[in-house]
Amino acid sequence: MMGAIGFSVYDDQNGWGSYRLTLPVSKRDVVLSRYAAIATLGLIGSAVGFAASLAVMGLASAVELPGGLSELLA
Repeated sequence: MMGAIGFSVYDDQNGWGSYRLTLPVSKRDVVLSRYAAIATLGLIGSAVGFAASLAVMGLASAVELPGGLSELLA
């Protein structure tokens, strides 16, 4: 989510607003595409986080972690 907000700030710093007004798209399309990009990046981030948590849980069951972390993560 922070990546999408960062892209928005970067766009504003580089004058993207002035440039996009010259494009043959409506303001509605610009807003919808911005929300679609944020939703897509959020879903991708969630999928990557879920895959990473599965990998950590698999590692915890395969390797003995110190301090009882294996039981905590399993």
